[in-house]
Amino acid sequence: MSLKIAAKLPAIIGAHAAHLAWVDAKTNEFLEVVGESRALPDVPPQVPRRRRRARQVR
Repeated sequence: MSLKIAAKLPAIIGAHAAHLAWVDAKTNEFLEVVGESRALPDVPPQVPRRRRRARQVR
C-alpha cells in the first residue's frame, strides 16, 4: 500500500461512514412511508418461497 493512499484512508473511511449513515436514514424514511401505506391491508410481505436446490450429483 502506498503512503499516499495510507494517508487518505481515515478521510475515505470517514466519508464512507457518513455515507452509510445517510443511506441508513434514507432507508428508515422509506420504510416508514412504506409501512404507513402498508398498514391499511394486513398482508404479509411476499417472500419468494421456492429456492432451486442444487442438483444432486450421483
